[in-house]
Amino acid sequence: MTCYTYLIRCNNDSLYCGMANDAISRWKAHEAGTGARYIKIHGFCKPVYLERHPDKPAARKREISIKKLSKDEKEKLIESPKNLLKKLNLL
Repeated sequence: MTCYTYLIRCNNDSLYCGMANDAISRWKAHEAGTGARYIKIHGFCKPVYLERHPDKPAARKREISIKKLSKDEKEKLIESPKNLLKKLNLL
């Protein structure tokens, strides 16, 4: 089953990393305040990065690696060709 890792820019300009089977539904949950506690505290602004994976373990492994990146490295990732949102002109 396809799974996704994503970054959401919060209202305070921080970046939240997560994973989901259905990224759009998960983003709607975050926006509604029923997602992660971090976003409830810092506020949902917009999704800025999306990456597809073949399964949940691959997505989880990537989520962990993204969380270890510095903010500058995450910003570069947002601008990279890996970003599905950028490829689809959704940014």
